[in-house]
Amino acid sequence: MHHCYILFAIFAFGSCGSFSGETGATVKCNDDLKEMTAISVQFGYPFRLSRIPFEMPVCEGNATKRTLHLMGDFSAPSEFFVTLGVFSFLYSMAALVIYLRFHSLYTENKRLPFADFCVSVSFTFFWLVAAAAWGKGLSDVKGATRPSSLIAAMSVCHLKQAVCNAGATPAMGLANISVVRARSEASATAVRRQRGQGTHLASFTPGPQAAKPVTTKLE
Repeated sequence: MHHCYILFAIFAFGSCGSFSGETGATVKCNDDLKEMTAISVQFGYPFRLSRIPFEMPVCEGNATKRTLHLMGDFSAPSEFFVTLGVFSFLYSMAALVIYLRFHSLYTENKRLPFADFCVSVSFTFFWLVAAAAWGKGLSDVKGATRPSSLIAAMSVCHLKQAVCNAGATPAMGLANISVVRARSEASATAVRRQRGQGTHLASFTPGPQAAKPVTTKLE
């Protein structure tokens, strides 16, 4: 099952840890003297959106631009998802080295397979929790970074002095794959672990001793 955890870690690194997106909007003041302003905001892992600034144009005379920030901090579920991927990858590599390089030690020591089984079950549980938490966090990220949310945060768009339209829409396909893949693989691993539990535990119980032949002495 360790190859599954390696795949989980790769998906965590590739789809969540390295994710970057862009959202935007356009603002056109009703004053013909000012041109349409395009707003583009870059965001990505670890999704501390409240620290990402952008400039809001102002249509009132010679007023300067105002600096606003995106809303929300979704670093906790994303960092938990990626951190679990790091530990899962390291443990899986170490377990594979022990299993392939020191196979005799793995088979002779009955406690080692049982410990590996317990740790693997724990990782499966945490993967299910991390996938659920990151799925909820990703849903919140989508809501906070859609162009309509960006327009709603700008006060100039609520006045009759400007017309605001949606700009760049974030492409969240890669992030969606990370959640769907992690949930499906973690669920499949849990099922395989449950099926193999009897096999693992059977190796730790002593086998039945052969019955001794009973002889009766006839007098």
